[in-house]
Amino acid sequence: DPSCKPNHRLLVKLANKDFENCKDDLTVLSIETKGYQDEKISSVFLTMKKDDYMEKFDLLIPDTAKIKLVKGSGPITLLGSHCLDFYDYRNYGGEETEEEEDAESSEDDEMDMEEQETVTIN
Repeated sequence: DPSCKPNHRLLVKLANKDFENCKDDLTVLSIETKGYQDEKISSVFLTMKKDDYMEKFDLLIPDTAKIKLVKGSGPITLLGSHCLDFYDYRNYGGEETEEEEDAESSEDDEMDMEEQETVTIN
């Protein structure tokens, strides 16, 4: 159904700094995005000292954002995941009958048994 559009999010988990090119004492990253009633929000989300080459954190970015290197030098590598949320996807589409649900569950059970057999053979 075209009215069921996914919500895109970015989950940043790790920042990695190149230790060979690290000349600055402090590296600062900020994020700029929209907040409540499309108000512009800017905030520092990461600071790394000269000897810090990797920093673990959880930053969920729910909307379009710009990440800027405020202080220090790069490159900085950010690692994370692209997440898709489908709200109310179960409310769209055709209704399933009990027979279809039973057929799907029996197929799932057969697949589980095949996977278990494969695991025990190996």
